[in-house]
Amino acid sequence: MPQIVSVVFIIVGIGLLYNSFVVFRKFRLIKDIPRSTIRSMAMGIVELHGKVKSKIMLTSPFAKKECVYFKYTIEELRRSGSGKNRTTKWVPIGKGERHKPFYALDNTGEVLVIPNGADFNIDLKHEYRQRSGFFGGFKRAIEAITNLGGYDQKELLDISSYNLNEVDKDSILKFYSVGDRRYREYYLQPDYMLFVIGTAAHETNEKGRMLIRKGNNNPTFIIADKSEEGLLKALKKGMIMKSLGGTAMVVIGLFVLLKFTGNI
Repeated sequence: MPQIVSVVFIIVGIGLLYNSFVVFRKFRLIKDIPRSTIRSMAMGIVELHGKVKSKIMLTSPFAKKECVYFKYTIEELRRSGSGKNRTTKWVPIGKGERHKPFYALDNTGEVLVIPNGADFNIDLKHEYRQRSGFFGGFKRAIEAITNLGGYDQKELLDISSYNLNEVDKDSILKFYSVGDRRYREYYLQPDYMLFVIGTAAHETNEKGRMLIRKGNNNPTFIIADKSEEGLLKALKKGMIMKSLGGTAMVVIGLFVLLKFTGNI
């Protein structure tokens, strides 16, 4: 059993270290690509700063905000083990996201963005708590979210009917009990700050018109609702956390493995 645990720690640790390297490459790419305006952008990989513009909207499932992109996650606080080995953690039980094409707008013009395949880096907008014991409507809630459409939207969630209470998303003092569920929502609205790195290309059906999409030769495609500095800060924080966590897990795994095999 100890050797299995140690191998799992090592594998997960290596995975975190590899992921931190991927984030580092993304960090360097963002720093190295020069900023462009929409009017002066050339074919190929570009970096744009501006705002979101769109007439075709989605509606976020919980806050019911008009947006061009939303993501939600649903987690349940669960306890496992016993005695000293008892742990409490959030377990994912539902998630989803939707997006629509939109325009990136700056003071020189606008360009269509096709967000298929984009890596969205969007800040958390709302967090809701559902207390243990009020889960009768959970299945209907998931069905309502799943049926969200861009043009013929089904009836959206009525937060009060599912006993969802909003909590301060920025507070470090959040009081949850085992069995509680938290619903988190992220979205990108018109007039929001927009940062895009993607591939500028010509539309196939409209000669001469440019758009931004995921490239074939350079698949880097990032859409964020923050400044370049804010995005780099977020990436740097994630990179450090994954690097430290991965290193710690590899070291612990190797120590347990060597201890079990009698080499130390």
